[in-house]
Amino acid sequence: MGVTGQRVPFQRVLVAAAVIVAAGLAARVVHTRVASVARGSGTENSAAGRQRRWSVLLETRISQPGAADDRATTITLRGDWVSTVSGESASGYDVAYELEGAHAEGTGLGDVRAADVAQLEHHLAERFWVTYQPDGAATRVHFPKDMTDDVRNFLELVATQVQLVRPAAAQRQWTATERDAAGTYFAAYDDLGAGAILKRKMRYVTLDGTAGPGDSTVAVRVDASEVRFSVDAAGLVDTVAGSEATHVDAKLGALGLNVDIRIRLDHPRSTRAPDLIGSFEGAKPGLDSGPIATQRASDEEMQARHDARLLYGVTITDVLDTVHSGHADDKTRERLEAFMRQHPGDIPRALTFVRAADHDQAATVLQALGAGGTPPAQDAICTVASDDRAPTPLRTEALAALVRTKQPTASTVATLLRLMDAPDPALRRQALYMTGTAGNASATRDPQTTARIETDLLARWDRCSAQTCVDVLAALGNLATPAIVPAVEHALADGNPSVRAAAVSALRRVKVPSADPFIAAAMTGDKDPSVRAAAVFAATFRPVGPLLEALSHAIETDAADYVRSAAIEAVAGHIDESPLVEKALASAAAKDPVAGVRRLASQALESGRP
Repeated sequence: MGVTGQRVPFQRVLVAAAVIVAAGLAARVVHTRVASVARGSGTENSAAGRQRRWSVLLETRISQPGAADDRATTITLRGDWVSTVSGESASGYDVAYELEGAHAEGTGLGDVRAADVAQLEHHLAERFWVTYQPDGAATRVHFPKDMTDDVRNFLELVATQVQLVRPAAAQRQWTATERDAAGTYFAAYDDLGAGAILKRKMRYVTLDGTAGPGDSTVAVRVDASEVRFSVDAAGLVDTVAGSEATHVDAKLGALGLNVDIRIRLDHPRSTRAPDLIGSFEGAKPGLDSGPIATQRASDEEMQARHDARLLYGVTITDVLDTVHSGHADDKTRERLEAFMRQHPGDIPRALTFVRAADHDQAATVLQALGAGGTPPAQDAICTVASDDRAPTPLRTEALAALVRTKQPTASTVATLLRLMDAPDPALRRQALYMTGTAGNASATRDPQTTARIETDLLARWDRCSAQTCVDVLAALGNLATPAIVPAVEHALADGNPSVRAAAVSALRRVKVPSADPFIAAAMTGDKDPSVRAAAVFAATFRPVGPLLEALSHAIETDAADYVRSAAIEAVAGHIDESPLVEKALASAAAKDPVAGVRRLASQALESGRP
């Protein structure tokens, strides 16, 4: 199993191949594409010690949209999947799992050593347990304490890739809300007769690691999902054949990912394993137990692992030379970020490069410093931003790089507050925007800093005029605290449509329900189409339910075709949440005066229906 590239420990690479990575530092979580294996109802699984084994084939492929095949990462796993009912009760049952004879191979992983593969296959054979509800829904997973998170993720992926949840009474069709390690999703089932059951995962309801339905950091779209089960006369699963194609859109500038998974369980064999009855209870002291979720180390450990792989055999000189040559690609930028994060001694070298490079090359290094986010990296950015001798475009570029800094220091905040009053208007404007962003980033860790920024920005709003008001509203939108709502409400009555558009945009991330009526009113009642478009834009960042009526109204009645189009895109995927949405889309698909809008509405209808 080798391909050309750097040599890396195979187990560490599994994090990238067994989970969906919501790329970019703004996306903090790692998502695993899983669902679960269950074998029928509680009655059918009542006999502790019943053992079932299958031949298993699991294929995972992760790629970036539009990337060449040789840029994709694939892993194939084969072996015997063994499940044994450890115990059962009225509340559910526990199953012991083992992967016997594991054989792993992959591509796009670098030059992998045979010893690493052998060690992985050894760890994949360790026993772990899963707890199920009587209906077959997996609820908790239990791993040995010393099992690494990457191996846990791969085993959880196998154990839960084909979850079969039965209805309380026999039905031809039923639905279920289920969990996998990415979050909670909605599934639809069809009993096809003759022991065949078809399951389709429709869409995610919530995603783990995000702040809620309105969190725009990560969006997961299920492009295709189909799992076919065959069950025997006793209701036990004989075979499983499943495939799933998912797209992860990591927003805020990060790259998206396509994730394809295929699994097959066949050649079922049944036996008894009485020695494993009660094994879960006996093993509990040595287990880590938790809900079905991504198994992961701390953010810092995950980042350090990723950085170590990137920097193996590479020097800062190599990376800066590539940037200087004009051939920096995504991998170069990632490596540069890793150097800024892990090697503070290289930051002065990077700063010297910034001062001598052209604008684009300097921007690449400044963005890496912002993503690195360490106090020394932030100090370097602030040094450039505060240098009165440096050209204004370079100073504003330095400030813009702070958008990728997750934990702004007190020194960084002080620099931003000071530069909001800089003589240069472009520098003032950029400092204003980034001060709001820094306040939002500080809200959980340093609420006093957020409150200080909030007070300053609201005071600037009270004394602003003309274009300055638009800039302050943009900063308040970046801050996104509930306290900005009264100021925005006042701005929504301004006679200048640019101010009203900035005001409704500023509500996009404010996490209070009172913002929704203002967005809806602007969307349906403002006379200027730019304001209505801004309201639709704001709606796409929020839980869409309270805004579906306004969005449906915009689809059917707005005079501007670009507003109607934006509203259609905002409701795509939400047809089942309100009959108004389907009605509006159907009307637009049939009667909109613009062919492109009719086509967009038709596509939204088609993609949103089972």
